[in-house]
Amino acid sequence: GGRGRRSGAALRGGRRARARTAMSENAKKTNEMYEAYGFKAAGVPEVDAATLRSWLEQGDGKAPTLVDVRLAAEREVSTLPGAVAKEDFDASTCERGQRVVAYCTIGKRSGDYVKALRKSHPSVDAYNLKGSILAWTQVGGELVSGRDGKTPTNKVHTFGKQWNLPGEGFEGVTFDKTPWGKLVTDKVKGWFGR
Repeated sequence: GGRGRRSGAALRGGRRARARTAMSENAKKTNEMYEAYGFKAAGVPEVDAATLRSWLEQGDGKAPTLVDVRLAAEREVSTLPGAVAKEDFDASTCERGQRVVAYCTIGKRSGDYVKALRKSHPSVDAYNLKGSILAWTQVGGELVSGRDGKTPTNKVHTFGKQWNLPGEGFEGVTFDKTPWGKLVTDKVKGWFGR
């Protein structure tokens, strides 16, 4: 008979448990990679994804401005609902006390951005999203297509294979060829202004 066989439900349950374990491993790896950047030690204010969700859900009119500092090709795959591109935010006027949360894939580019923003606009209440869009997916945060900013999606651009650590139910998308030239150009522009 059936000795050594598992039912379909048991097999699916086992796969789900392995997926949850893999996803919690993704969260652990994301956190380790983010912490290695040293933003907390450098005094860059940060907010975790669960806290950001609560800020957005409060509906008290104090929701932060979300700034996506990733490249346009990354944003086109998906973005946090209501987020604005770094270029659009930079072209706008910052208000005194305005709460801003910047994010990228894991937090390196957004951490650098928040550090520069706080230096150039000390009256802005700016935070780096710890673990950025990866951490957002790991707490089950919603993503929308960057093409229209409305259509829900489970795809998240993870920049490269080493950062392909999305949350459960999300699918990582990476560049076929990393656009290092564009990243360097953006970094140099950042040195000479916000």
